[in-house]
Amino acid sequence: MYSYIVKSGDVLWNTLKSRLRMIKNKFCKRIAKQENTSFSALIRKLLGEQIKEHQNSQLKSAAQALLMDYMTAEDLLAFTSLDGEDFHARGRNLAN
Repeated sequence: MYSYIVKSGDVLWNTLKSRLRMIKNKFCKRIAKQENTSFSALIRKLLGEQIKEHQNSQLKSAAQALLMDYMTAEDLLAFTSLDGEDFHARGRNLAN
């Protein structure tokens, strides 16, 4: 059995990167054609989806990190009695 660790800068590494880039481009071009859109529009769409997914993941992580603080800190619970209040109901506002 061959045992070879591919390192950045190796000829094999560069060949693999080049092949992978070609495969990705062909795949994306095929998808763009199937969706009747341009290659660049597809890439923008995919990148936008990836960014949105990353942002949602970051927000979820932040919310989970703060959950215990919000569940136990008295000063953060001061307004929970107002949960469910409809401040935009007809004739009511925060001043009333």
